[in-house]
Amino acid sequence: MDADELASLCYGRFQDLPRTGKPEAGREWTLLSAVVQVTRSAHTDSVVKEVVSLGTGSKCIGQASMSPTGEVLNDSHAEVLARRGCVRYLTEELRQALSGGGSTVWERVPEAQEARFRLRAHVSFVLFTSHTPCGDASIIPMVQNQLLPCPAVNGSMKRKVFEETETPRTKLPRSDHHPHRTEAESEQGGVLDPHRTEAEREQGGVLDPHRTEAESEQGGVLDPHRTEAESEQGGALDPDRTEAESEQGGVLDPHRTEAESEQGGVLDPHRTEAESEQGDALDPHRTEAESEQGDALDPHRTEAESEQGGVLDPHRTEAESEQGDALDPHRTEAESEQGDALDPHRTEAESEQGGALDPHRTEAEREQGGAVDVHRTGAKCVPGGPADPLLPGAGYHCTGLLRLKPGRGDRTLSLSCSDKLARWGVLGFQGALLSHYLQGGVYFSAVVVGKCPYSQEALHRAMFLRCSHVSGLPGGFSVTSPLLLQSSLEFPFSQAQTELRHQAGQGRVSPCGAAISWCKVPEQPLDVTANGYKHGVTKKALGTAKARSLLCKRNLFESFLSVVAATPPAELPLSLRASELRTYWDYKAASAQYQQAWARLRSQAFPLWPRSDRSLLLFPATGQ
Repeated sequence: MDADELASLCYGRFQDLPRTGKPEAGREWTLLSAVVQVTRSAHTDSVVKEVVSLGTGSKCIGQASMSPTGEVLNDSHAEVLARRGCVRYLTEELRQALSGGGSTVWERVPEAQEARFRLRAHVSFVLFTSHTPCGDASIIPMVQNQLLPCPAVNGSMKRKVFEETETPRTKLPRSDHHPHRTEAESEQGGVLDPHRTEAEREQGGVLDPHRTEAESEQGGVLDPHRTEAESEQGGALDPDRTEAESEQGGVLDPHRTEAESEQGGVLDPHRTEAESEQGDALDPHRTEAESEQGDALDPHRTEAESEQGGVLDPHRTEAESEQGDALDPHRTEAESEQGDALDPHRTEAESEQGGALDPHRTEAEREQGGAVDVHRTGAKCVPGGPADPLLPGAGYHCTGLLRLKPGRGDRTLSLSCSDKLARWGVLGFQGALLSHYLQGGVYFSAVVVGKCPYSQEALHRAMFLRCSHVSGLPGGFSVTSPLLLQSSLEFPFSQAQTELRHQAGQGRVSPCGAAISWCKVPEQPLDVTANGYKHGVTKKALGTAKARSLLCKRNLFESFLSVVAATPPAELPLSLRASELRTYWDYKAASAQYQQAWARLRSQAFPLWPRSDRSLLLFPATGQ
């Protein structure tokens, strides 16, 4: 699968849309996601890729703005809009299949007495997103001054734009500006001192007006009585110290031999010349070799052990004895040579480095020995569970946790896109309502990310590893691990591209306030919203159908009910034949296998997943 081909296809679909709701070039940015339907020919090698749903947006509404009638779009992040648009598309395809019009997506399950469908064998779906999903997948090692994968919507998002010069420069971490700071100070982030010499500024030393040129170059602390040699070495003054001691910075001992003074060892009247030269404590039983090495005597130690100073172990191999390592019967030859403790899960690189295992560390972190810093996510940990330590650098976040998206004003109840992708990877992205008619979940076969800060291992951790142990799922549901790819093509309206194109007088760079949804349906394929409602709607129209997004809960519910109405009574799924089904929640709860799979996932992987406020789900369809 060609990641650049998919990215180009999605960007082209966005370019073809009307201007309404798109960001203002050079001032506003947004995120884009799309679902691509991949259809392979059953008889040839031809493959048709078609965008069937697309969404742009980066905002959510707060808890206080949520609607008990399902008329507000709570989450307008691009991935969520693309998925909801695809659900709308799949619902329309199902309605056509039941009406006898045929479908390019669904086929009937043979010999099923009720209306039961499954994906055609040659059809699959790929999720494309221009940026790393917010939440756990965006906590990745920071290798350069890159933009956050999913910044919080509050506060200024503007950063300084550096003009491209003839020689491209790698951007360094931001330091406080001072007009008199040298280039070296600016690069190092040092505090300005107007009296510091150029050498001091390059070294970052603290100024002392009496320091010699040599001291300034070394950054040592001044002592007015120090000799030139001491100044060069930075040692503390002792008036009785010999020239050799002054040069070495050792403490004076009147009985120390010249050799000891040169070495800085402590005097022992019984020490041999060899011991004095080595600075070792005397042991009357030590061999000459031991005295030279300074090792404690062990009558059973081999010559090799005596030379190395290792502790005896009767089972140690010659290699271990030479290295002085403790025996571990399971240690590999490489570990024995390195002296590392065995860990069956450690990679070869970790074994060579002796690093402690962290199951969530990415390959890049393991190779580097730990990231200096990580990209920050604006998503906050769900209440009632572990919290981020907020330590400087790489210790700021914990990985693997459920997170809530940041909102405008009060907090949201929307889980991060990383968490929702993990859920879709087990339950499918079709939702509870369509599951009444389906044989099982519908999953993304691949996830493609555009050019942006990205870590494949972090995305794999967020989408799959957190759920990989889930078991006992009902038939048709499974823990899936989609193919993960990254494109080299960047979205033209990304934050980075917008800031590069920003010009003076345009105002600050900010996220676009509108969200766009487009899907391949015959009627009203385009939906532009802001703050959860139709874009441009007046307050007077709030509460009417004109104000509702085509992707809000109520509209998707009514689209599903049109499918139920198109189903012949004799073919109606058993789960939909109960007379007490009235509200949106009733229909969702009646999808027994889906709810069973969700209960398994929640209990085994996500026990802290917030439960939906039931009062926000008890609305009936219009006219009921």
